[in-house]
Amino acid sequence: MPVFRILILLLLYAPVCLGQEPVYRHFTSDDGLISNNLYCVFQDSKGYIWAGSSAGVSRFDGREFTNFTTLNGLSDNDIFGMFEDLQGRIWFRTNNGDPCFYFHDTLFNQDNFPLLAGAGSSDYITAYAQDEDGNLWIANIGPGLVRINLETHMVEKITRVDGREIRNVVGFQPNKQGEMEAKSYFGNLSLKTRKWSESNIPEQRAGRIVLAEDGNGYSSVQSNLFPLGSLSPLWKFPTNIIFIGFPNPNELWVGTFDGIFAMEGKSRELRPGGRYLAGQAVSSTIYDREGNLWFSTLSEGLFMATDKDVILLNNLPGFPREEVTCTRKSPQGEIYLGFRGGAWGILENRNSFTEKFPKTGYGEAVNEICFQNNGKILITSDHYTQEYNRQNEKRLYPLGAKVILDGPENGIIWAGNRGIYHVNPDTLIRNQSNSTKDIQPPLFELPTNCALYVPATRKYYFGTTEGLYHSDLDLNIERLDGNPVFRRRIACMALRNSDEIWVGTSGWGIYCLNPDTLVWINPKEGLLGNNCHTLKIDDQKRVWVGTDKGLSQISFPDGLGGRPLIRTFSKEDGLASSKVMDVLTDGHLVLAATESGLIVFEEDRIGKARIAPGLEINTCALDGQKFQPGEKLNTIPPGKHTLSIHLSGISYAHAARLAFRYRLSGQDTSWQITSRNELNFDFLPPGNYTFEARAFIRDSDLQSPLRTIKFRIEAPWYQSWWFFALLSLLASGLGFMAWRSGVLKVDRKKLNNLLVQPEAEKKPVILPREAGKFIFVKVDGLLVKVNLHEILWIKSEGHYIRIQTVGARHLVLSTMQSILEKLGNEGRFIRVHRSYIVALDKIEKVQGNFMTIGREEIPIGGSYKEELVKALGQEPGDRS
Repeated sequence: MPVFRILILLLLYAPVCLGQEPVYRHFTSDDGLISNNLYCVFQDSKGYIWAGSSAGVSRFDGREFTNFTTLNGLSDNDIFGMFEDLQGRIWFRTNNGDPCFYFHDTLFNQDNFPLLAGAGSSDYITAYAQDEDGNLWIANIGPGLVRINLETHMVEKITRVDGREIRNVVGFQPNKQGEMEAKSYFGNLSLKTRKWSESNIPEQRAGRIVLAEDGNGYSSVQSNLFPLGSLSPLWKFPTNIIFIGFPNPNELWVGTFDGIFAMEGKSRELRPGGRYLAGQAVSSTIYDREGNLWFSTLSEGLFMATDKDVILLNNLPGFPREEVTCTRKSPQGEIYLGFRGGAWGILENRNSFTEKFPKTGYGEAVNEICFQNNGKILITSDHYTQEYNRQNEKRLYPLGAKVILDGPENGIIWAGNRGIYHVNPDTLIRNQSNSTKDIQPPLFELPTNCALYVPATRKYYFGTTEGLYHSDLDLNIERLDGNPVFRRRIACMALRNSDEIWVGTSGWGIYCLNPDTLVWINPKEGLLGNNCHTLKIDDQKRVWVGTDKGLSQISFPDGLGGRPLIRTFSKEDGLASSKVMDVLTDGHLVLAATESGLIVFEEDRIGKARIAPGLEINTCALDGQKFQPGEKLNTIPPGKHTLSIHLSGISYAHAARLAFRYRLSGQDTSWQITSRNELNFDFLPPGNYTFEARAFIRDSDLQSPLRTIKFRIEAPWYQSWWFFALLSLLASGLGFMAWRSGVLKVDRKKLNNLLVQPEAEKKPVILPREAGKFIFVKVDGLLVKVNLHEILWIKSEGHYIRIQTVGARHLVLSTMQSILEKLGNEGRFIRVHRSYIVALDKIEKVQGNFMTIGREEIPIGGSYKEELVKALGQEPGDRS
């Protein structure tokens, strides 16, 4: 069976393979984590990941950490664990024994929640639990238990049950009768109360520290899988145990000072492939709801195994722990790998690697592995080439190469740093000095990175540091001109069809050269990076491009002249490294050579979101003051207010592709899309509003449930209905009095004459205007004056345009061209997108393809960017 088929089968059964390592995302204090010294990791019902440490606690939403310490309301900075009750409060297991909890964006302790003052102890808290009556139970190492009823505000300390003293309680568990038991060093005691559900028992929800010491595992856990008595010894490990926990009901995990071990539920033996993070002191682990594995460590921060479909093969016996530079498949189906340090070998299967020879030449990186028709194998580096036959006989040639091609007249084309040679291997003489005196001079001395032969044109093509060259069969080499991109540094080439040459450059993306068209693809079209390291064509005629920012797959559903379909694979999709040096594909299996090792994955599985993201509205603030939105309309005092909403879209496997759809009905009915967490709505007039938002994963149909905030801004007293009613009554009274006194008299004859006045005698009403200072626009049948210096931006919305000024918004029936002509040509305004006109003096920041005016992020169209750069006084070549 071909090796690739074996690899596919092994990939499908990845959890039971030895010698593999999942890909980790590593978070430390440099990423915002509060400390690298972590005691525990926990996921709450909303989806947030919490990490407790010696310096406080961190909450993570996939993008950013929010940190809490005693300065924010924690009762202690040493947090050993967390527990969520049925009402959504998150309780912290503190070292000083004082309980505290987080609820509705606020930390509560004995200072702002006096009920907790009588619930503390002098010893650290070991566990929380909640019974069916809603009572919260707190266990600690000292004497007794604490029971709190938050509804009746009762606190009770229990020191004896059935005449037995309660001391050193390490946890809670249900017994066979469904009653909650307190677990201690001295046995279990029934608390005569029924548990609420198993999800509230800490060891059933997440890994939790229990009694473990001296290299032996001890546990008082009793469950269907582990019916063990108190202090029953479990296993021997080479280093001391830090914790024993149950991240799911079928596994028991043991964290030690030398990694973490996953145990089979029934056999209680180490699960195959069940050791993780060797060398790390792992303090706890959980599975999150997306299926990712999280590990907290005592000194190196937080680890997440991103996607279990992505395997890093760098810990096989004999596998060099260095950058993989070359992957090739032999005619016999064997997978050959070359490495940065010069080693090379054969990947027998997912669990076995045979290092054929430890070093190539003098330890130079392997450039190419070439299989010749005579059965010999050539291993090339920059200055040397090794030749091997099936009997492992070796010859060393003092000539290096980037690529080797079969040449005319049974010769070989050797292309590398020294140029291009046409040689017969038998003329390359190996001697003690590795002399090159017997090698004929090169045909071409320019350093060459790649070469290929095109049968349709019967020509050789060479990619050099100075651009693209070609030659006939007589190897008359000349430069290929006609387009500036041909003169760029060439890194790699591949032949997709008989006459379709794909070229990867260093700094200018890739391009395709054929007799009919030239196609150029760069990051603007979706390519991950401009610096290309490898180009490969798979069996489906798709182009694979390895760059320093990840791997891109390019297909052409509408033909070469149509828009390319580009799919990307990067660190955000689970790759261990973004620098891809080489790639090998077979069916849906992909082997990527990276600076972190060899990555194996199935393209149909990696990077696909399987679970909808969560969405939480963290904070709402009106004019800087936070408020809690309810289902009913919140009433907000009159005034033109600024509303700020901070969102958290929760997805850990696909955080880089997460975005938000939102709208504020009452101001705008159209849905907006953004990747920003904080949204701001300025100068809101009186009215009823409904804010709606969803989180979604780009390039998928998965989205969160709709979250809604409803509120009402009251009108000021002079805009209220009773004020208008009062004015109406007053006007009616005055009119009646004037009529009665004869003040209001009308000369009907003059009025009739005025009504029949000829059209020519009527004079138009002329509104005085200072040129260039303001314009009038028609809004709801009224002419409204708009001062030009107050305009921030203008946006096209169908048949209407929306004019945003410093203090108001106006919706006007007009086109962008008409309003642009009305604004005049004084250089005050400029069109930056087909949907946006902006005031130049209001631009605050320009970054990439977006600018910022106030709190609005405005896109910049590609065809408008050059004019904008000129208008801002920048050089045309400045792309900042």
